[in-house]
Amino acid sequence: MLWKHGLERAVPRRTVIATVSALLLVGVAFIGVPRDAAHESDVAPAAANAERATPAAQLSERTTSEAGDPHGVAPPSAPRPPTPTPADPVFDPLPRWVESTNETVLWSASGDTATRLSTLPENSYLQVLGQPESGRLPVYLDGSNAGGPSSAWVDAGDVRASDSPPRVVASSRGGSRSLNPDISTPDRFISVVAEAAQDSQRATGVPASVTVAQAILESDWGKSLLASKAFNFFGIKAQTGPGPAGVVNMDTWEVLSGASTVVDAAFKAYHNVFESVDDHGRFLRDNPRYSAAFHAAGDAREFARRINAAGYATDPAYSSKLIRLMDKYNLYRYDLPIP
Repeated sequence: MLWKHGLERAVPRRTVIATVSALLLVGVAFIGVPRDAAHESDVAPAAANAERATPAAQLSERTTSEAGDPHGVAPPSAPRPPTPTPADPVFDPLPRWVESTNETVLWSASGDTATRLSTLPENSYLQVLGQPESGRLPVYLDGSNAGGPSSAWVDAGDVRASDSPPRVVASSRGGSRSLNPDISTPDRFISVVAEAAQDSQRATGVPASVTVAQAILESDWGKSLLASKAFNFFGIKAQTGPGPAGVVNMDTWEVLSGASTVVDAAFKAYHNVFESVDDHGRFLRDNPRYSAAFHAAGDAREFARRINAAGYATDPAYSSKLIRLMDKYNLYRYDLPIP
């Protein structure tokens, strides 16, 4: 019994000791954990890391939004005022002439539907017809020889006001007038021009008889002011650029808006009669308006009729006058055989 009671006493004592030890260990562990760490354990790690990684710019935006609106919504930005359309430049007073400051495009009208006609080189002189519209200036463009319009439009920013152009604008390409033989009589005129016309026929296909007849009619046997000052025997305008010797400006009668008026037009200038005849042939060959005439190159009379019909001259009797000269002076003898 003593052994039994002793055992019964021993067991509870060990149990008590074990229980007390366990309680002491739990208390030590609880005391070793910081209170802040226990609080952080309630926050999801991903959310905490995301909060720490928020850029300063985003925080600044959030702060601005929250400050501007109690609900945290940014106020709408104020609408920008429309950009005013620039007004067309106004020339006051309106100059009679302008000069191109760079290569200038010639337009058929002032609006967005305008088509491009051609270009003029820098320092070209243009006669002004009115104030700008839609950023373009109306100018005189004598295209009668080419069958083209008598006016066009240029971008106002591509030109500047100018005084009247000099009567003769020399070309920087140089050249010589020494190749001009005596053309003081009809026989000498025909002989000289026929030689140049045959060279032109070889290069372009224009019948020599037509070229000589046109030179007689257009230049009055070389006595016109344009022929004597600029060796321009065919009245070719400087619409697409100067001639080998530049341009010469002369008064000429034109019909603008149904009314006859005198305008100061720019014509090509040449160093001699040979340059003039050569350019005349190339003018006809390179202009698509006259392509039908070259299908009749073997018939000089028909060639004359077709260039007249295509608009080379506004005179409906122009081809008849050419044929009369060709018949009277038998200019056909200078035509080269068609190969």
